Amino acid sequence: MSLKEKWNSLTANEKMMIGLAIILVILIATRFEYIWDQVKAGFARYFNR
Repeated sequence: MSLKEKWNSLTANEKMMIGLAIILVILIATRFEYIWDQVKAGFARYFNR
């Protein structure tokens, strides 16, 4: 089964979920530096007690 055939066999809801997942990954990638700084600060607060 080719990728195009697989895509055409998906329902509208499945296509929407794939689209939302792609958008989420793009949004995370554009804000990754801020997110990473927050993760580091959170671990530092937790483990430096």
